[in-house]
Amino acid sequence: MNILYLCHEYPPAKSGGVGIFTQEVAEAIVTKSHQNKVVIYSLVDGISSRVEHLKNGVHIIQEPRYKGLCGFIVNRVLSYFSLSEIIKEHQIELLEVQDFQGLLAFYPSLGIPTVTRLHGSVTYFQSLLGIKRWKDYVWRWLEQSQLKNATDIVSVSHFTAQETKRLFSIKEEIPVIHNGISCNFSCDVSNTQGDIRVFAYSGSLIAKKGIEELIDGWIAVGLINKNIELWVFGKDIENRRRELEHRLAQNGVTTVKFFGHVPKTELLRHYVNVDYCIFPSKAEAFSLAPMESMAMRKVVLYSDQTSAKELIEDNIDGVLIAKCTPQAIQEAIEYVLSEPVEKLEKMAICGQQKIFQQFSVEKKVAENIMFYERVIQRYAP
Repeated sequence: MNILYLCHEYPPAKSGGVGIFTQEVAEAIVTKSHQNKVVIYSLVDGISSRVEHLKNGVHIIQEPRYKGLCGFIVNRVLSYFSLSEIIKEHQIELLEVQDFQGLLAFYPSLGIPTVTRLHGSVTYFQSLLGIKRWKDYVWRWLEQSQLKNATDIVSVSHFTAQETKRLFSIKEEIPVIHNGISCNFSCDVSNTQGDIRVFAYSGSLIAKKGIEELIDGWIAVGLINKNIELWVFGKDIENRRRELEHRLAQNGVTTVKFFGHVPKTELLRHYVNVDYCIFPSKAEAFSLAPMESMAMRKVVLYSDQTSAKELIEDNIDGVLIAKCTPQAIQEAIEYVLSEPVEKLEKMAICGQQKIFQQFSVEKKVAENIMFYERVIQRYAP
């Protein structure tokens, strides 16, 4: 089976959840059988010509990304011809791309089945967040074209599938294969902060992730409880950190540490020394961050939005924050601080077991391979 992924976030390029998901699935597929071939095609900044290399069995092809409005158009046109060439050269049987920004919009047929995976389109997130901008109509137009022309659509959560069906008037049922994560890392629990209880937040410092509500909720708790700390990990892509630090200082709260963006391996090392991980996001498709924290045997506090209940059963294997507001976040933090240690340890163990049993990348790769095989067989003459 020869699979091609169009993914502009594939590591070591700047990557979010989609890039990490694609990398883990791609590497697992080629590990599964020497007869499987996976090719990644991506546009990246900082190169002037095509670069090809093999990493962990995956063939990676990178080409320059051009900037500006003209670059936006040129990138899409050149990508079509590059994809056509790669498909022929590597005898590709299936192409997969995410729904975000409709990267395959208005493409002529590439001669193979194309799968659109719903990681969350621009239209999806803007609708959930109640944001309306003129350029979102352009994104909707592009995303609608890609979804209409896709051979198959698959979603990373039931919520995302149903919401996308509603937004784009799709009548067919959309199958769901939840994201999975690699569980091949140390899960030691050894908080070295003494009597200090440590919460960790990881994610970009953007409005969608609820970082402002988290800081405001933390201020309310921190003014009363001095034996807690909040460690914040993530890229400051909207230049919010300085304002957040100023807000904390104005209120005399000194228990928040900003670490900036750190590689995943370093983040997981930090997790060893935290007690709780908190994710007050306003909208997700099916986020990897809470799963990684659960796999590290941490008590996870996750806002009850979109697909949260597809991952966490409240008070059984995690804590669902009622909604992304400072008051709800404050109440959730105070709740876990008041609960017996034994109950929290049991919750963390249940969360870890759920990830290992239901959301390991090995299990999800098997589901994806079965899905790909069905698509290829159905498309075959």
